[in-house]
Amino acid sequence: MTNPLRVGVARRDITPALGTPLMGYANRERVAKSVRDPLNVTTLVFEQDGQRAGLVTLDIITVDDPVIAKMRGAIHAATGIAPANITLVCSQTHRGPGTPTCGG
Repeated sequence: MTNPLRVGVARRDITPALGTPLMGYANRERVAKSVRDPLNVTTLVFEQDGQRAGLVTLDIITVDDPVIAKMRGAIHAATGIAPANITLVCSQTHRGPGTPTCGG
């Protein structure tokens, strides 16, 4: 029999400051004027039989490949989880901040 699957979860508010440029629609002059719902980063870590994997969800529109590589490297350095075992996904909210390489 295998060891039980262990799962951990964490969430942090990443809502940008008012006035932050937003991305996702044709109007590139939009800025955050209010907060209806917070934007979060949520992380799940799974561990079983000495293997760990992480799932990171971000309430932003997108993250480019070079940023993903940096994030995986930082997560690996902090946790020891292999970069290949880290998945990053975005909710693709059109009411969130742009990222530097995506026109934000």
